[in-house]
Amino acid sequence: RYDRGGLAIMAEAPGAQEAATSKPLVGAAGRIFDALLYDAGIDRSEILILNRVKCRPPGNRLASAPGSVEACDEWLIAELKEYDPATVVVMGQTALSTVFGATSRVGATRGTTRATGPESPYGARVFVATYHPASLMPNRSPQNRPLVIDDLRLAVTRRQQSR
Repeated sequence: RYDRGGLAIMAEAPGAQEAATSKPLVGAAGRIFDALLYDAGIDRSEILILNRVKCRPPGNRLASAPGSVEACDEWLIAELKEYDPATVVVMGQTALSTVFGATSRVGATRGTTRATGPESPYGARVFVATYHPASLMPNRSPQNRPLVIDDLRLAVTRRQQSR
């Protein structure tokens, strides 16, 4: 039910469950993601979910696959052009670096937005930075969960303002 000009989520790369099902954010991080969407009042069926890197990296570590982000850039550009979301939530460092720059860090950037114009390879849209759901797992930083919910709500507000 995704509508052009809607809301998109850009995660990082497929994990084992995502690779097995060819669907983004369906494993353990996906369960956290679904709960985040619920708490933010977002229907998963109405958003576009993308991965910055399309293939599962060896050992599920992007650092072990240098060049994978650049190799997937044309694919990402084509997806953004095809679906044309007005607002994109970038979740995690790899997705964040796409438009906020390689030196940006999620902890310092989350909750902020960056608008790109038609001259950008990623098109004219608003990007919202936040943590990846995997970072909210109990053994990592679950205390950041309310921040991600706030960031998702910010994305909804920014999308509504762009209508």
